[in-house]
Amino acid sequence: MTYFDLTKETVYPLFKARKTDTNKGDYGKALLIAGSYGMAGAGMLAAKGCLCAGVGLCEIACPDSIYPILATAVPEAVFFPYTDDLTPIRNQIRQADCVLIGCGCGDSPQTDHLLCAALENAKKTLIIDADGINRLSRNIDLLKTEHAPVILTPHPGEMARLCGTSVQKVQENRLQTAKDFALLHGVTVVLKGHETVIAMPDGRCFVNHSGNAGMATGGSGDLLAGILAAFLCIMPLDDAVCAAVFVHGLAGDFSAQRYSMTSTTPTTILKCLPFVFREIEQGKIV
Repeated sequence: MTYFDLTKETVYPLFKARKTDTNKGDYGKALLIAGSYGMAGAGMLAAKGCLCAGVGLCEIACPDSIYPILATAVPEAVFFPYTDDLTPIRNQIRQADCVLIGCGCGDSPQTDHLLCAALENAKKTLIIDADGINRLSRNIDLLKTEHAPVILTPHPGEMARLCGTSVQKVQENRLQTAKDFALLHGVTVVLKGHETVIAMPDGRCFVNHSGNAGMATGGSGDLLAGILAAFLCIMPLDDAVCAAVFVHGLAGDFSAQRYSMTSTTPTTILKCLPFVFREIEQGKIV
């Protein structure tokens, strides 16, 4: 099957230098619907990835039970704590340049309500990750209610749930599985794992060539989702998806070089993101 490779040579040119006369409004507003009791860390990692990737404004909608934790961990963000009334969240969804839902939201009926609100109200781009995917897999017809381009970021287990098959079947033909699902449902699929596959709704596919086995750890996907949310605020969708996957993997490679594969965590990957962006800003391909 024909696909395009993601390398420094193909990805770095997608980035444009920041103008001297600029402000946060030029870099978009991302709304992250993330976190739940016991999983505040997922929201924190997504938010920090989003901020480190250059978003103009990072907003977080989270349960009020974890608001104090996230507000302390991510002081740069603007928060919209919620309980049962999601009306304020719907308003923020409509105003965002990109909406991300699912990181640590929990596998619960509340996530169903949040997912429906996102699908019905997002105007520009919507990323569905983690628990958002798990809930979607129980009612795939929800995708018919979308009003904005949708990007799904499943790992192999989540992809198997979406397709009603086994992880083994997904892994045996990752490219075809992602492409078939993207074409059938009119969405972009980022099938994570070794050589992450990106399948666009028009049939184009990309295979990533950055990253390493040290990134196979909880929270790495939350970080990717946050980076992607930031890029979607400042780039065309296709460029943003390809750039986010590659940059995330390259930061993981920098982490493996500096800390070792064994000791690589989402936190060490996050610490290495600035080195990737410095290399991009200096125009180096090494």
